[in-house]
Amino acid sequence: KKSWRIENVSDNKAIVVDIADIKQSVDLFNVKNCVVQIKGKFTSLSITNTEKTGIVFDTAMASVELTNCKSVQVQAQGSAPSVSIDNTDGATVFLSKDALNTEIITCKSINLNISHPQEGSDDHVEVPVPSQFKSVYENGTWKTTPLEHVGV
Repeated sequence: KKSWRIENVSDNKAIVVDIADIKQSVDLFNVKNCVVQIKGKFTSLSITNTEKTGIVFDTAMASVELTNCKSVQVQAQGSAPSVSIDNTDGATVFLSKDALNTEIITCKSINLNISHPQEGSDDHVEVPVPSQFKSVYENGTWKTTPLEHVGV
């Protein structure tokens, strides 16, 4: 089996995938109000059209992709070199100490947070990912930076 496919599942808090071969991948499609645990090292994880679902995994050797998701939580207990989030409203990515080198790429997404262990502590820090940007013309070129909101 090259790929595990979990499709059209709702209200199941006990989905467990036991990976037997590091070359396997996991695909979640149209999963709602579930908890998915992926045990073992695998190549990639694709999460599409998924809502109000938590995914916990050991180690992704390549990529984790979230596309068209709403209110999802993804937790890396091991490592994941890359997390890509596209057209998603509400996602929190929980990273372990082993996953602090993860590259996170976002596109057309809002309400995103990254939670990671605080240095020298077991406590986690949650950091928002900017979804608004400001572009200004300076010295003959356009410069784009995240928009900073100042509290009142």
